Amino acid sequence: ERQRFQQVIESLGDGFLALDAEDRFAFVNPAGLAMLGRSSEELIGVGVFEAFPMLADSELARSLRRAKDENEPSTFVLTTVRGRTLSL
Repeated sequence: ERQRFQQVIESLGDGFLALDAEDRFAFVNPAGLAMLGRSSEELIGVGVFEAFPMLADSELARSLRRAKDENEPSTFVLTTVRGRTLSL
């Protein structure tokens, strides 16, 4: 079942990524890598704000802090100017 889920996520045309409890990249699908302009080797295990320091004071950062404070999972969707989405 997990393998099927991963196949579906990897085949999405829109970007999808997952962060671990320390805000490090745990998974990024190929569309997400293309949107971010990075390889999986550059991102997996790296903190989101280390990789993208310009996001440290963003709505994404506030959403992640809120999720930690409330001890709840969080979903955040970024939409590009071309209308593509990146879900995390």
